[in-house]
Amino acid sequence: MNKVIVAIVSLIAFSHLSSSFFCQNQIDFRGMGSTYVDFRLSPRLSLQGMMCGFMFNDFTELGVAFMDGGIKYRFNKTIGVNGNYRFLLKRNFNNFYDNRHIFYIDLDFSKNIQRYTFGGTCRAQTEFYDRIVNTTRMPLVYNRTKVNMKYRLNYFLHPFTEIEIFYPLNHPVRKNIDQFRFALGSAYVLNKNIKIESYLQIRQQLHRSVNYSVFLIATNFFFSF
Repeated sequence: MNKVIVAIVSLIAFSHLSSSFFCQNQIDFRGMGSTYVDFRLSPRLSLQGMMCGFMFNDFTELGVAFMDGGIKYRFNKTIGVNGNYRFLLKRNFNNFYDNRHIFYIDLDFSKNIQRYTFGGTCRAQTEFYDRIVNTTRMPLVYNRTKVNMKYRLNYFLHPFTEIEIFYPLNHPVRKNIDQFRFALGSAYVLNKNIKIESYLQIRQQLHRSVNYSVFLIATNFFFSF
């Protein structure tokens, strides 16, 4: 318990130190809930689905909601690849929701070493607005790289930490990493088919006119069949 308290305090201290590096920084507290479903067609192939909602502005409004679906192929226990489509609704400054579409491909890696699991994901994604709504914005292409470490405390509890960076590949202005995310949390395994994951995450924007610092509390539900 003492280690968990120290880790949470360290995370909060890190977030305040990181935000102090950037001018015109604004802080927003958000909440996220999501449900993931993985349906095995075979030992290597599965269908994936996800629904997610984000509460923005200190939990006062629904800022983003999306549905996601795709297919995953596992080469072995260590390496897998998946392709997904995401339909996203994002609240704009006029308090309406813009449609956005995201296509992405993930290459993921994981390796168990005793009680530890080391993993990572390299994602290539393209995001664009609905052309009926907006015909002037060009599709944005990003590379997102994520690394994580989990520790199997026992069968039920798996604490973890995770870091992710966003690198724009075709942005007209931003030519460097424009966001990083750092998370600390734990997964709770109910059985082989159901898992619950909760974490605290910091999302820090970089190289923008206004760099937002987002503190996110998230709970995710995972179902596999």
